Amino acid sequence: MKQWNTPSYEEVSLCCEINSYSPAEI
Repeated sequence: MKQWNTPSYEEVSLCCEINSYSPAEI
């Protein structure tokens, strides 16, 4: 498991993008 330091902007934005999509839309 990756150690959680200060999250980079790319990681946070990617996480938000994935969470914003619902399985029905994909």
